[in-house]
Amino acid sequence: MRWSVQPARSQARPTSRPDMALSITPETLALLKDFLEARRAWGLLPESPDRLLAILDAIQQRGEPDAAILLWPGMENRSAEVQRRTMEVMSALLNSASASRVLRLIHETSRGNPIWSQTDHKRWWNLTPNTVHSLARDRPACAGLLVLLSGHHSGYVREAAVLGLNGLTMPCVVPALRERLNDWVEPVRRAALRAMYGLLSVEHAASLVGALDLLESLRRCGRADHQAVLDQIDMVLREPSARPQVQAGLLSHNPAIRRGCYMALLRGPTPDEWLSWGLKAQDPLICLLAARAIQELPPDRIPAGSIDRMATSVLRPVRQIAVEMIAANGDVARLREFLLDQSPTLREFARFYLAKIIGCFDAKSFYRDGLASVSGSKVSRLLAGLGETGDVSDLSIVMAHVSHRRTIVRLAALRALDRLAPDDLTDPFLMALTDRSGRIRQAASAALSARRSEIPVERLVSWAGTAGPDARRCAVLLLKDYPSSVCFQHLLPFLKDADDGVRGLAETICLRGLKRLLNPFNKPDPWQVWAERHCAAWSAGHRERVQELIRANIQRR
Repeated sequence: MRWSVQPARSQARPTSRPDMALSITPETLALLKDFLEARRAWGLLPESPDRLLAILDAIQQRGEPDAAILLWPGMENRSAEVQRRTMEVMSALLNSASASRVLRLIHETSRGNPIWSQTDHKRWWNLTPNTVHSLARDRPACAGLLVLLSGHHSGYVREAAVLGLNGLTMPCVVPALRERLNDWVEPVRRAALRAMYGLLSVEHAASLVGALDLLESLRRCGRADHQAVLDQIDMVLREPSARPQVQAGLLSHNPAIRRGCYMALLRGPTPDEWLSWGLKAQDPLICLLAARAIQELPPDRIPAGSIDRMATSVLRPVRQIAVEMIAANGDVARLREFLLDQSPTLREFARFYLAKIIGCFDAKSFYRDGLASVSGSKVSRLLAGLGETGDVSDLSIVMAHVSHRRTIVRLAALRALDRLAPDDLTDPFLMALTDRSGRIRQAASAALSARRSEIPVERLVSWAGTAGPDARRCAVLLLKDYPSSVCFQHLLPFLKDADDGVRGLAETICLRGLKRLLNPFNKPDPWQVWAERHCAAWSAGHRERVQELIRANIQRR
């Protein structure tokens, strides 16, 4: 049966609009335009289908899945051969796309793609289930069109399209059925469930793997309980005969597919051979899944060298599992190595397990003795550990490394000093504001901000006057945390600073503070007097902005 709706006099003109979700190259757009505009002239003989078939072949060779949406308006009043070939090209284009891409194209058709003309959209809106049933007789050529029709606004059309997909095993069918499994119309969900169960076999494992990320998202859908179909999919992927397709999914660019395939392999009949592979994987979640699976194994089944590899992993959760396994084995020597781990959490874990195994472990003496005898990259971690476990008596040891030549050691010493030093000790942090490393200046600013009540503001300003631009910027930021009267009074010298960054930062803080102080809900009169008195210290442009703020505040009051 031919396509039953009437042809359109004005056909769609493919354009490349920036707000469209379609991505089609200009060459393919030109081919689509030729296909849509090829109409026989009124009163003449019908055109030969050879030219249209050649255009369709060229579109298929281009292999752009988004072109499938633009093919359906050109099917009307064509010969049966052209109609069938058009549907075959649509199916081929959709089968070459990824599952997420097919799902996005279905969403595009459900809202009426903006590239369609108003007439084309009206014909799409007026489609009926009878038209879908007539198209479904030409299977499997019409699979691509049925996939797009499964996103129609009418529940009757969606149900007819899903019924037409029942029994088809093409890759583009799985994402369409997945979308309709969570449809808001119950008959559509039932029809999609029946069609999906027909695909749950090893023969279709490749299609299931390609849409694994979409299928897993059904666990978060609430219109129906999908646990039964998900369990069946998991059983299919665990079959030994589906192993090649699942292994191929490990090379997918989609991380959700890679992780789902790896979990299927771990739940398969021979999971042990994939544990060592998982620890070497680049995907951090796969590496973590492998580490957790190894942790659950009996001691006699743990792969050789796996704990060593986990202990040296760059991932902190994987190293944490290694610490727990080493502690379960009672290996004190290995636990001592984690006292110098780069993660403070794992250092705390190691101290906890050592105290639990030994009964009494003096971590402070361990770090002290290490700083007396160790040099190199371990010094920074020894300082970090001493800062976590030491006391005020260790200040002299930490202070000896504040001026170390290596930045990482100076940073560790400064952070340890921040934990151990009393609040009235501020000189080392003021000196650290002149450090060439931005990380150290940031750590010093944070320490001084917590101690600002112990720093006389006059001393901070006088010290900043002899320091470099970076230190003056840090001083300006510290002044921002003081009370407003103190902040504005001491920020005025920085408004004339020679460095543009210092001057701009001080101006920004002053203007923001004035906007806050001149709020009509406050009592701004004293501040108006203060601002007018000190306007001469500002440049003309900023003085006018301050006066404008004051006038606006007076008008509001």
